[in-house]
Amino acid sequence: MDRIRDKQPKRLFRQAIVIAIISSVVGLMVNFISPNSIALVGTWKVAVDSTGIVKPDYFEEGDTLVTINQAIAMFQANRTVFIDARMPEEFEAGHIKGAMILPFEEYDNYVGYIRDTVPKDAAIVTYCSAEDCDLSLYLARVLRREEGYTEVFTLYGGYGEWVKSEMPVETGWPWGEKEAEGK
Repeated sequence: MDRIRDKQPKRLFRQAIVIAIISSVVGLMVNFISPNSIALVGTWKVAVDSTGIVKPDYFEEGDTLVTINQAIAMFQANRTVFIDARMPEEFEAGHIKGAMILPFEEYDNYVGYIRDTVPKDAAIVTYCSAEDCDLSLYLARVLRREEGYTEVFTLYGGYGEWVKSEMPVETGWPWGEKEAEGK
């Protein structure tokens, strides 16, 4: 009886291996004959803009991404408004030095201050946490389409790239307390 129990796990393991091999072969065959097959080796189709940035899936015509080097140059020229699309808690914990806050998810609570202080022809760079964060891209669209700003860019890589590049950051609120809300 013990010998039968000893062989059972080995037999189950062999069966699992056979099933895995058969399903892999079937999957490869289906991929081979499919009109929408996926390349197994080589370069997959990736949308890249003129700066070499891989465009995210949610990228649309009219969106303009900037690299960290472009954003640094804009920051150093001191003619660009940086707008943080993240939530107030994230902004308070750390943001690009001199940035304004306009959380995409609390847009109506903060947009008045932007309308009152940022000219429509100002160069604006929106950003959020990292390259997989889409809030800054959505915010840039709203600023262009609904608010009429003409030069709106989105920092690819967001605040994470900024910090990694050892660029100036600050914490807290530029207005002292959270008095920006409702402005």
